[in-house]
Amino acid sequence: MNKIFETYRPDGFGTVNGYLFAENPKELIGFLKKAFYAEEINRSTNSKNGDIANVILKIGTKDVLYKARHLEFGGDIKWWIQVINATLP
Repeated sequence: MNKIFETYRPDGFGTVNGYLFAENPKELIGFLKKAFYAEEINRSTNSKNGDIANVILKIGTKDVLYKARHLEFGGDIKWWIQVINATLP
């Protein structure tokens, strides 16, 4: 295995994980808790307005990170692909 995969990984996360952006994370979290018995592991909020910044939910045996979608911060897949491509050798 490539040494890049020997970096820090929180418990519940593998080498590739879901990181989903949602227009309304509160609504999505409520749905996932009801439909899939998701357990909230961690939540961080914006200190200025209290909005959800990131949430880690455990669904079954897998942790998934959810983030509020903010286009001004690159909350769009094309932007993230550009960032990743810029960092690869």
